[in-house]
Amino acid sequence: MKWIILLLFLQSDRDIFLQPEKILKFAEYLEKEGDYYRAVSEYKRFLYLINGNDELKDSINLKIADLNLRMKLYEEALNSLKKVKDTTLKKYKLIKGFIFLMNKKYNISREYFKFSDTLYAWTFLREKKFGEFERISGFRIGKISAPNPFLASFMSMIIPGTGKIYSGRLWDGIFSLIINVSSGFIFYNYYSKNNKSFGTYFSGLTFILFYFSNIYGSYASAIEERKFRENEVIFKTELKLGIIKKFSKWLF
Repeated sequence: MKWIILLLFLQSDRDIFLQPEKILKFAEYLEKEGDYYRAVSEYKRFLYLINGNDELKDSINLKIADLNLRMKLYEEALNSLKKVKDTTLKKYKLIKGFIFLMNKKYNISREYFKFSDTLYAWTFLREKKFGEFERISGFRIGKISAPNPFLASFMSMIIPGTGKIYSGRLWDGIFSLIINVSSGFIFYNYYSKNNKSFGTYFSGLTFILFYFSNIYGSYASAIEERKFRENEVIFKTELKLGIIKKFSKWLF
């Protein structure tokens, strides 16, 4: 008798959790609590149990795509979007455009962001086509002050380390100068005593390696500094345009 009652209870409990409206409420609760992974599982279970109502199914699939984006699961989000029948929905375009933008597929992203001049311009901002961004958005960025990689290389060719200092890396530049001067002095010391000794060849090779590494390092430092300043401008522009606020749940 005891086992029969237990079986009836378990059957009743199972039936409760097979009711779509209860599953949906539970999924919404999990989402509110920030348990996105389990919320997605419950939303999928809800979709499995309901029949018809394409509008509701589209809404839930978009919700699943949204949650996957928050977890940075871009492929999963795209898979959810494939199940959406009404591809004219603004949220569908918003999510799809965002995914392609994050994957640096700017041309495809623009196709989905055509409904908004700001978002359309944003794709050019992220692509670092600042002139095109300014033309479409009307937002003025101005000239970005950044070191020239070729000038940095030339400076370090003349005086080692100065290219890095010019690129904003003071201590790297000073260290590079000390290393090159020291290795050059050691080479000169060996060469002046015996220009065919092992020490002369070894110190000479070391000096050459340090010297050319210093030139390449200055070039790379300028490139990195340019990227940093461009990304800083992009971030500040996104803040001013309200993009960071709008997409914060997907960006961070």
